[in-house]
Amino acid sequence: MIPFESYGLMQPLSFYLSRGVFILVVLTVAVLANRFIRFKKFPFLKPFRRILIWVFATLLILSNLGFDISSIIAGLGIGGLALALGLQSTLESFFSSLTLLTDKAFVVGDTIRITGYDEGKVLKIGFRSTIVETAKKTILIIPNKTLATGVIEKLK
Repeated sequence: MIPFESYGLMQPLSFYLSRGVFILVVLTVAVLANRFIRFKKFPFLKPFRRILIWVFATLLILSNLGFDISSIIAGLGIGGLALALGLQSTLESFFSSLTLLTDKAFVVGDTIRITGYDEGKVLKIGFRSTIVETAKKTILIIPNKTLATGVIEKLK
């Protein structure tokens, strides 16, 4: 009887078992990270969290299977640049909302007055806009770009 080693079957089996264990570990970490990582200060980033974790896990798995991921990362960079140019106004609103949330000039529940608008109570600070309820019970939906570049008076 000829042992398995002479056919070279044991090396590929151990190779694939170690790769399989690595893939299971990466997927488990991705699922746990998706479940336990929270964005309390930036709740609108929640959908991006899931995408970022799974893209990272996929790249790790492909790299472990022997694929050259440098071309994939370069492609993502070029694709990201094209996407950024196409979504310029959306990204401007996104960074404006980040500025508003990190500066904490106002928070949900504050009464504010914005140049060119009535005063009102902040109901929601979102990805593209902030919702303000005026004293006349009307709803103002103000783009975050306007708030980030305008004068905001916080009323007590």
